[in-house]
Amino acid sequence: MLLESAERIKVFIFSEQPLFREGIRNWLSSKPDIEIMGDTNVTNITMLLSIKLMPPDVAIVDIDNPVNSGLELARRLVNLLPDIRIIALKSSSNDDDLVEALKVKLSAYLSKDINGDDLLRIIRSVAKGEDLMDNGIVSRSGVVKKVISELRELSNNEESIIVSSPLRRRETEVISYVSQGYSNKEIAAALGISQQTVKTHVASIMTKLEAKDRTEAAVKAIKNHWIVSN
Repeated sequence: MLLESAERIKVFIFSEQPLFREGIRNWLSSKPDIEIMGDTNVTNITMLLSIKLMPPDVAIVDIDNPVNSGLELARRLVNLLPDIRIIALKSSSNDDDLVEALKVKLSAYLSKDINGDDLLRIIRSVAKGEDLMDNGIVSRSGVVKKVISELRELSNNEESIIVSSPLRRRETEVISYVSQGYSNKEIAAALGISQQTVKTHVASIMTKLEAKDRTEAAVKAIKNHWIVSN
């Protein structure tokens, strides 16, 4: 849901910590372009019924504790409201946490150390449709390989490519090699084409899949079964 500049951004806050919720709510309530729809615990699943009737534009979800309840809530929100923008907040994270976060349709994954001004800026950005999940996450060692591997394991259609894929045959071959960690030089050698041609295909793939980098493109292609899992 992309917002017009004149509209106020509707925000809902989920956290098991009342003081944490109160702090965010008080900070955002003073901003003229923000409307706080409410706040509650991440385990308050019954609140989803009300949210479906009056959906927020942005949900701020504390994914610290209890274990995985925040991410499970995020998954429910995405299934219930496909257009919602979700900002996840966590005290600290490891590679496993990041892998799980990348599987959920989050718009941003932030540390709780973030200050109010930066949080406000990010809320405004994601409400406009921007995706900030690449802020340092995919550069973490092991995260990219692990999420791609797990997405492959979850694939239920390993023998075919969905007909509705936006990619041409050669682009499908290129992104398949990208997903396996091949460099442009290695892809060129494997397909018998020039490195410049590979670069052109990668650029076209990123545009078609609205991906900011080749890693995001590979993840999207695998998740949508547009390439064969190896």
